[in-house]
Amino acid sequence: MPFGAELIVCDHLQGFTSGDLNNSDTATVLARAANRIVSQTGAAVVFTAHTSKANIKAEAVEVGFVTGSLAFENAARQVTGIIRMPESDAKRWGLEATSDQYIKVQMPKNSYGPANQTDFLKKEFAPDFNTVKIVPWQPPTAGTLFVSAEERLSQAILTEIEKKPGMTRNQIEMLAGKQNTLRASKEKVRQAVERPLSEGVLEEVVPSAEQRKALGLSQQVRKILQVADD
Repeated sequence: MPFGAELIVCDHLQGFTSGDLNNSDTATVLARAANRIVSQTGAAVVFTAHTSKANIKAEAVEVGFVTGSLAFENAARQVTGIIRMPESDAKRWGLEATSDQYIKVQMPKNSYGPANQTDFLKKEFAPDFNTVKIVPWQPPTAGTLFVSAEERLSQAILTEIEKKPGMTRNQIEMLAGKQNTLRASKEKVRQAVERPLSEGVLEEVVPSAEQRKALGLSQQVRKILQVADD
């Protein structure tokens, strides 16, 4: 097996056909070529493909999703499609504002098991590489309340402020970092502080003389964060 490969990805279908994608003969020839690669290498062969313009805003991945002749899908052992999270799914889990961060994966054809299986992926920023990574995402189960990562981080910040009254923005940001208490970047911590401030759950106030004395605050501290009274 060349290079010990177990998976060979041909990217993308339109570039490998060099002919009419709507011609079933083109699909037949390509399928034969793929099967020959499989037989000689023992590796799985995957062709990536664009979907048609009509399917760009599709709510589901169905048979006929791939551009061109249906013979391409007929020849394939599996067909997997990737689309943005549909509006209906976003509403179900309260993700309307961030739905563009989620990806729906469906398999309308599967010769090795049940078809129409569905999974989800999520885009997450990777600060170490200054790019976006794609990670698995599991929808919340029925009857549970979905809490976003930002909401969890905001709650963690509120907990820290309640544990140590008189904290400042700078002191909260000092808890940022992968190995630190909040396990999040400084930018995400800043954003997570703004959320409860805008909702009135958190307040940024000028400490009184009594607070300065009780909390041992220096004169350099101009404002502190405190959880708002109910």
